[in-house]
Amino acid sequence: MRTVLLASLRTHTRRYGAALLAIVVGVVLVLVTAALSSSVRDGLTSGLADPYDGADAVLDRPSAADAAKPDRRRARGRRRRLAGRLDHAAGSPATAGS
Repeated sequence: MRTVLLASLRTHTRRYGAALLAIVVGVVLVLVTAALSSSVRDGLTSGLADPYDGADAVLDRPSAADAAKPDRRRARGRRRRLAGRLDHAAGSPATAGS
C-alpha cells in the first residue's frame, strides 16, 4: 500500500501540488474576507453612539399609537399652501392685488 502511495506521489506531483495550492488560496481568501468584513463593520459602527453621549434620553421611534395619529397642524398647513396655490393659479380676487 505504501509503495502504491509513494509511486502515485512521484507520478502526479504537479496534480497534488496544484490541489494543495488551490486549497491554501481558498482558505486565505476566506480568512482575508472575514477580517476585512469585521474591520469595516467595526469602523462603521464605532462612531454611531458619539452624538448621544451627553443625552438624558434618546427617542428611537414613535410608539404604534403615536404613529397612527395624524399630525393635524402639518396637514392644515399643507391644505393652506395648496389652497393658496390654487387661488393664485385661478386668478382669484384675493391674490389679484398682490
